[in-house]
Amino acid sequence: MEVDSSIALRLLTGLRECSRQVERGVADHPLDEIDVGLLALAQQSDGTLRPSQAAAALEVAFPSITRHVQGLQRSGHVVIDPDPDDRRSYRIALTEAGTRMLGGFRDDLLARFAPVVESWDEAEVAALADGLTKLAAAMREARASAGQQPPRPHWWRDDAR
Repeated sequence: MEVDSSIALRLLTGLRECSRQVERGVADHPLDEIDVGLLALAQQSDGTLRPSQAAAALEVAFPSITRHVQGLQRSGHVVIDPDPDDRRSYRIALTEAGTRMLGGFRDDLLARFAPVVESWDEAEVAALADGLTKLAAAMREARASAGQQPPRPHWWRDDAR
């Protein structure tokens, strides 16, 4: 199916605006996007999450994961244990405080979102959720099938020559 470019641009503009609204809504929360992702992954993995898995899933550099894990560990939201399968690594587990923090984040997010769609029919909300889930999956698949992109040159190094 060929997509009308004006519809695609309208969709992308709408998605970006929704993303901005969500970002504004959670800006005052003590957790950032990577922290929330780490806590959610730790909860899903039930103590088996490795930092390398988290970095891949969240698409961030490994040192970034390390800094976030250390911060979450200091705040008592996660604990780490040596990885029995790889002595150079560790596994990340959610603490009770981390579970409460993640739950609070989700509750706050839902409390801000629910009024936005309270006048919608339940089927409309479900259809939007289904459509966005399908879109996200298709975007992941398209990115995966495109393969790894070559590293981008550093613009400042190229211009300096």
